[in-house]
Amino acid sequence: MIGSDRRGRGVALWGAAFIALAAASCEEFPQVNPFDPHATLTLTLAGPDSVTAIGDTISFEVRTAKGEAVDRLATWDVPPFLAQLNAPGKFVVTGGSPTARGAGTLTVHVNASQSSKTILFAQKATSLSLSWCPLGIKTTTFTALTPPSDPMRDVATVCNDLLDRRGNVVRDPSTLSGVIRDTSIVRFVTPDQLNVNAFAVGSTWIVYTRAGLTDSLRAVVRQDPVSLTIDPSDCNYFTGIHLAPGDTVQLSTRGPVIDAHQNPLADTTLARGILSSIQWTYDPWLDVTVSPTGLVTAGSASGPGFVYGGMLQNGEVAPLAGCWISIR
Repeated sequence: MIGSDRRGRGVALWGAAFIALAAASCEEFPQVNPFDPHATLTLTLAGPDSVTAIGDTISFEVRTAKGEAVDRLATWDVPPFLAQLNAPGKFVVTGGSPTARGAGTLTVHVNASQSSKTILFAQKATSLSLSWCPLGIKTTTFTALTPPSDPMRDVATVCNDLLDRRGNVVRDPSTLSGVIRDTSIVRFVTPDQLNVNAFAVGSTWIVYTRAGLTDSLRAVVRQDPVSLTIDPSDCNYFTGIHLAPGDTVQLSTRGPVIDAHQNPLADTTLARGILSSIQWTYDPWLDVTVSPTGLVTAGSASGPGFVYGGMLQNGEVAPLAGCWISIR
């Protein structure tokens, strides 16, 4: 009996020692298997600290304290300016932020463990893009001078954007500042310098600066003739000239030759050339003949219609004035 008791006490002591050893072993060797959902891991998150252009692709690497790559086990919380791609640890910059600059937090989760990193969205402007609205062209052409009484008539308006290196618009509050190389030709007509109008025939460049970046636009000004005067004065529509078959009337033209805004042509040589080379035409339902000098001979009863005096352009007469005639 004595020997049996001794053996029982020995087994009990050995069992207690084993339990103590097992407990000590668990404390010394914590659960760090990344595939174990209950494991406690120390994660290291490596990748860029900032992004500067929409459309860039960036990558992050996740490792455990032992250096094990666990990107394929990770899930992510991303800031509003990033979107996850269909590849472990890869993201694209979407720019989904109300401003061109802001910070966000990227968080990686592996089972119950996580790690976070602050990412700066700092979209950087690398170029200034200018164009004449709304066509997006770099050169605009005025065909008439500004009427002194209406400086906002037919203005050319400037569109401008700051762009990052991928051509995306940068939301930046900086203002545009321009310098016109020749202010006798065009001028700014609004304080923001975004609206330009024509004051003399010629061409000039406008150099704009915004956020330290520059770009240029070209303005060309010409005067296209649109009207002159035909005599006799009864040619106007409210009076008109009434002819009998066989009657004649001599038409003539005189200046000023004016543009679409009623400004006389500044190029007096051009104006004299137009007046000296008038071409004549008429409405097809009006039975008349017109000589090169403007002598109108009435045919049969017809009309009313117009006899036009104009300039030859591309093989056709571009009317500059008309005389209202009726044959009866």
